Amino acid sequence: MRNLYKNGTAPTRAGRGLDFSFHESGERLARVKKRHVQGGFWTFVGYMLSPLSWWNDLFVNVPLALVFAWVVSWFHPAAFAASFVAGYWLTNVLGLILMHHGLRQLSTAEAPKFSRWSLPRDIAISLVYTCVIVALVKLKLLAPLPDYLPKR
Repeated sequence: MRNLYKNGTAPTRAGRGLDFSFHESGERLARVKKRHVQGGFWTFVGYMLSPLSWWNDLFVNVPLALVFAWVVSWFHPAAFAASFVAGYWLTNVLGLILMHHGLRQLSTAEAPKFSRWSLPRDIAISLVYTCVIVALVKLKLLAPLPDYLPKR
């Protein structure tokens, strides 16, 4: 028998913050899965481009930087070397930005909102990361592996 309020109406689940409808929860689950798949994809692509995956630079970042340098040198041949270095740096920064966005999609309950300040903020964060990495190398806190091994 259904519980009835004093006015004769049945209690509803609406307004209690609970969602018991299968269809709506199935749609929400599909959205969450889609966001997690997208976040995982962008995190992986970002990782492959980032300086964290130094072992694949020869196969990923260097060819992309070379294509970038070819395009720039098509218009200004003297800028080939500088644009090659800039293209390599841009692929690494793009990797950090993509990792940041992918991890945000994976770690938040709702889809993250992107504003017009998202890209400048992400570039600034990547520049800070780059400065920290350069400082650690200059201070010799990070060095090539042979520098850590005892000399014979």
